[in-house]
Amino acid sequence: MVPLRIRLGRLGACAHSVPLTVIGLTILAVNMPTLLHIVTTNPVQLYAGLQSGAVHHALPGAPIIDPNAGYITLSMGHLAATDWLHGHIPWWNPYEGLGSPLAGEMQAAAFFPPVLLLQDAVGFVVFHILLELVAGYATYFFLRRLDLGRAASTAGGMAFGLCGTLAWFEHATANPVAFLPLALLGVERAREATLASRRHGWRLLAVALGLSIVAGFPEVAYLDGLLVALWAVVRLFSLPARRRAMVAKLAQGGIVGALLGAPALVAFADYLPHANVGAHSGAFANGSLPIQSLAQTILPYGFGPIFGLHSGGTSSLLTIMWSSIGGYLDATLVVCALMGLLGARCRGLRITLGLWVLAAMSKTFGVTAVSHLLNYLPAFHSIAFYRYSQASWELAVIVLAAFGIDDLARRSLRPVIIVGAGVVSLGVVAWSAAQAWPVVASATGYSHRLDFTVASIVLAATGVAAVVTGGLVSYAAGMPKGRRIGRLVIAGAVALEAAVLFAAPLLSAPRPAPSDMALVHFLQRHLGLSRFATLGPLQPNFGSLFGLAEIDVNDLPVPKDFTNYLQKSLDENANPLIFTGTTRSDPNGPGPAQELTDHLAAYEAAGVRFVVTPASGVDVYGSPWPPVGLTPAPSRVYADSVADVWRLPSSTPFFSTTGATCAVRPAGFAVVTVTCSGPAVLHRLELPMPGWQAQVGASNATVRSKGPFQSVAVGSGTTRVEFSFTPPYGNAALLAALLGMVYVLSSSAVAWRRRRGLSRSR
Repeated sequence: MVPLRIRLGRLGACAHSVPLTVIGLTILAVNMPTLLHIVTTNPVQLYAGLQSGAVHHALPGAPIIDPNAGYITLSMGHLAATDWLHGHIPWWNPYEGLGSPLAGEMQAAAFFPPVLLLQDAVGFVVFHILLELVAGYATYFFLRRLDLGRAASTAGGMAFGLCGTLAWFEHATANPVAFLPLALLGVERAREATLASRRHGWRLLAVALGLSIVAGFPEVAYLDGLLVALWAVVRLFSLPARRRAMVAKLAQGGIVGALLGAPALVAFADYLPHANVGAHSGAFANGSLPIQSLAQTILPYGFGPIFGLHSGGTSSLLTIMWSSIGGYLDATLVVCALMGLLGARCRGLRITLGLWVLAAMSKTFGVTAVSHLLNYLPAFHSIAFYRYSQASWELAVIVLAAFGIDDLARRSLRPVIIVGAGVVSLGVVAWSAAQAWPVVASATGYSHRLDFTVASIVLAATGVAAVVTGGLVSYAAGMPKGRRIGRLVIAGAVALEAAVLFAAPLLSAPRPAPSDMALVHFLQRHLGLSRFATLGPLQPNFGSLFGLAEIDVNDLPVPKDFTNYLQKSLDENANPLIFTGTTRSDPNGPGPAQELTDHLAAYEAAGVRFVVTPASGVDVYGSPWPPVGLTPAPSRVYADSVADVWRLPSSTPFFSTTGATCAVRPAGFAVVTVTCSGPAVLHRLELPMPGWQAQVGASNATVRSKGPFQSVAVGSGTTRVEFSFTPPYGNAALLAALLGMVYVLSSSAVAWRRRRGLSRSR
């Protein structure tokens, strides 16, 4: 096979300009409703609990699956960006719970460069468009590197840039997805450099792996990395005489990639021993999706819009399905992938991709033998594989589909294979429809609910028919023009279905409406260094977005010391990972309002000054707050159509002292000046954790734990005390990342000078 680098060099820049323009314009087009503010996915409007009045949208449901797009991606990401822009490394978040690691939480993507875009709702949209463009362009170049034609590569680029995972997720799960095809392209570049006996070829792999690590979701990065490793092993077998050279390049790329991701890796590793990770401690080992979710993978909206319908009776099947699935496959990709699986060229790669899809889907949908076998791999007991692996097998199917489209363009598939793949695909669509129909028929929430199933069947069947027709035309046409028409029909069908399925959730997106920010502005003026608790409005972790310390938490992981304190002292009936003021663990136990009343003194001891309640005065379970007769009674200091704010009478200040009499003058969460008549102990209502340091005057002092809070000894006189947090080995990790960047840049400079010298010598 002629190296693609040489072939593309002869074609010139125009060889890429049209495909890249088509991919880019398609991605921009499907995002245009949000860019033009026709509809919105603004997480503040969707999830912060600051809206009043009716929500207007074309269809029921939600535009995205996971509200962590707001609770974490926007809120935590904005905080990380703000820290960077103010010259601070975003190691710690003082606004969540009693304080918690920010970079170590990982989902904040604190070291991910595009996080700087997360300034507002527009930046949130641009952030995800950037990921989609990277995914689409990287897939295109990866497929071209495999010597696939422009039609196949363009269709593949559009399909992955608009893949199911990116369509349904806008929180950290989606962040690493874009770098999977980039890493595979890096492996191919390393292989090509090995064949050409060039020194480099590892840099793109290193950058892709580094970005995947810092993108903020280690489970997805890990599973994608397994596919990259498998691909690399298969490609090694195609180089029997030069395996050592390629292994060296792959190792170099992997090591440098780890260096680039070192700050995130070290912060995460330091946090884990002190973190409550919920079900990720091993409960996911045998997790799987119901069989209906397999049908949902083929007919994404055959079960209605995202959370748009509700299961009839007492069953919560539809909620379980939408809460657990991680993406979907286009029907046109399925038929093309079946044809691609049967092609002869690059047979080993096709078989590898097919086995990956088979193994991943088997574990996802509960094939016990496969699940138990895969659980021997490291960390598989702790990963929700059924939710986070789907992007990897979506890409595997897309690559197989691109092979199939290219085989059709080369006329290397017989008509019987084309028709057979179409028949099998239509059978899969029919089976999926049979699974969806009774579930949707018995559901509630929309009078014309079966229309979703019918429309899904029509779209899928039409796409399959178009691919089969285009394939037969391409095979039968005697003239190049006829074959070109066949290729365009196939690529167009793939692109159109990808665009329609990607854009469909926007029909469930609301029209833009201003959030009632008066509550936020009140708290920003009056909260100071204190905390607030909520029974609904201003949900966690939007306090991190607005610079307001909030005792409530909706996150993973969460510090163990905080969750222990929460369940012992604040709310005995709360899920420690979803402490939102709107949930309870035992449905028969006390609700958030009752727990708040019962533990009000502990809330005050944790520095809670204000309680935010719905304007109705009751929590989501109908319990009033404050209850009649509560003494000492809180005072209402704010009210509007969204919320009331109640001031607690005895809130503990963030900084306080015991021992000698002291005057305390705070200058933010981390700096305070104390003037004491003698030796004293300064107390700080922040969670202690390895990595906290205090500078007392000119000396370093030990930060001690006093329950879930910090303390440090101070002497008589006036003393300035400054607290800072850096996770253990955090500075070493920063140095490692800097060395990795210098190594990549210097290697690039050397390669550029060598190429420039060669061009001049010619």
